Amino acid sequence: MGAGGAVLYARKEVRAESQRTLAAARRRLWMCTAVTMAVGAGVVAVDAVRLRRPPAPEPRPAPRAAGAYATGGAPPLAAVVERAFTADLPDWVVALNAEIAAAAAGDGGAYRRAVAAKRAARDALLSDAVRAALGADAAARVGDLLSRAEACGRAREGPPLDRASAALLDAVSAANDAFVAAGVGLFVDADVVAPPGGPRRVLLFSFRVVHVALHRDVSPPIRVLHVRKLDDLNWSRPLLGFASDHFRDAVVLLDQVDAALVSDLLPAMAPGARIDLYGDGDAATEDRRAVEERAGAIVRAEYTAALGDRARQAARVGALLAARRDLFAQWNRRLAGTGARLAAPRTLRVRDVDALLADLAPVASEPQRRQLADIERALTAAPAVAAVDAARRVLVAAVERHEVRHRLDARGAPRPVPPALAAYVGPERDGRGRARPIAQVAREEMSAYLAGIARDPATPLTSFTLLCRFAFDPDRWGAAETYAALAIVAELAREIGIAIDGPLIERGVVRRDRVARAYLALTERGAAELAAAAERAWRAAFGSALAPAAPPGSSAASR
Repeated sequence: MGAGGAVLYARKEVRAESQRTLAAARRRLWMCTAVTMAVGAGVVAVDAVRLRRPPAPEPRPAPRAAGAYATGGAPPLAAVVERAFTADLPDWVVALNAEIAAAAAGDGGAYRRAVAAKRAARDALLSDAVRAALGADAAARVGDLLSRAEACGRAREGPPLDRASAALLDAVSAANDAFVAAGVGLFVDADVVAPPGGPRRVLLFSFRVVHVALHRDVSPPIRVLHVRKLDDLNWSRPLLGFASDHFRDAVVLLDQVDAALVSDLLPAMAPGARIDLYGDGDAATEDRRAVEERAGAIVRAEYTAALGDRARQAARVGALLAARRDLFAQWNRRLAGTGARLAAPRTLRVRDVDALLADLAPVASEPQRRQLADIERALTAAPAVAAVDAARRVLVAAVERHEVRHRLDARGAPRPVPPALAAYVGPERDGRGRARPIAQVAREEMSAYLAGIARDPATPLTSFTLLCRFAFDPDRWGAAETYAALAIVAELAREIGIAIDGPLIERGVVRRDRVARAYLALTERGAAELAAAAERAWRAAFGSALAPAAPPGSSAASR
């Protein structure tokens, strides 16, 4: 869904409409208030970013893990539960938000219809068959989750909404604990989006847990859940993974991992390919060309080494994906001025390709449609699938490492915001002692990214490159990761002895020319030197030696 509203949609009947909607960049706004930020010519002042984190939940005894949650592997999910959380939960969310909108507009008829639709969806979601498959406690927790979401729709702005949102996250956490205790391969998440003056959205998301990775070399062990989205709401987190105070486990979002592979990493495997780090709106400059060419070369080198005998096939897949992307770019040029736009696929294979080919008839020539069909057949061939699975394992390992570091950091006392980062985000607390989430989140990201670069045995330069996108792409400015990226660039340069010719933010604007020169100089030193510098920088920033991060919990592919 684009920034600023429209409506929530579910299922296939809106496929064409969703294709016409250009997905807007979304920030990592962690509960409860999302702010639409027009970055324009500069970085938004961090105090203007009203990122509010809910208070940490009250301690609750950890559930006794059952099945794969205790041993690792793939937890089962009954078909009736999967259907309910794929279809009935999105129906309920759409109805809830229609009810909220109708109440705000004073539309009695629409309100009554939404209430009836919500009741029907709830009855289906918590049918006797679903309750039996989930177990009594898990089913009760799902019911409480729905009630807490409704309360968020009714709550007044300000502290009442903050309290309701925190209670919703507590209910999410309790539901996930119940799924762990029951050994059910299900995970839920929630968000409340309330832009000032805009429509409020109360969102519930459902995921299938396809794999549980256990990191046993720390005590207690850290679980990482590999999940795929079940609901088909047109709303998702722009993250590869996350860890939160409200979740016991770290999470890897496999759909987003696949999107990163399809959009960036696999196309970069093709000879001479570049990675777009600056965003669509920027003209080509000498700095941009040099940075993006270096980024492509880094991905090719690191993934070729990591993939071994799968690397050549991965390069073929990358060339196919690049050709498919070029087709969509050609069609969008033909649509320019019509108000319509085709969203390029972010999955390996296009879902319902026959219907898409029929839809493309007005803008795509017959040879182009045949080319797309040929590409889709090649991408479904066994060698292509095996190469993508191998690349996914490499990226998932890096994401796991990042999220495990977040969990390790959360177990200790909070560290001060490092001076290099405080120069951008200020102190952790304001003059009245209140927490400043932008500083907290940026500190957490600085720790996890530095640790990842230091300890990634396969793709440290790729991880650094993707982090630097937050500095190069103006659409990402204002995120906590932007400030973490700038601080990391400065600290790595200091550790290695590379001079940066001025501040990285000047007059409210990221000096991308300076970041580019630093990026090129740092990556020229190679992975080993950069990793060693990252370890020293972590020690200097956080005042202790970097504790070993657990290796990936499993080598199994998450499909």
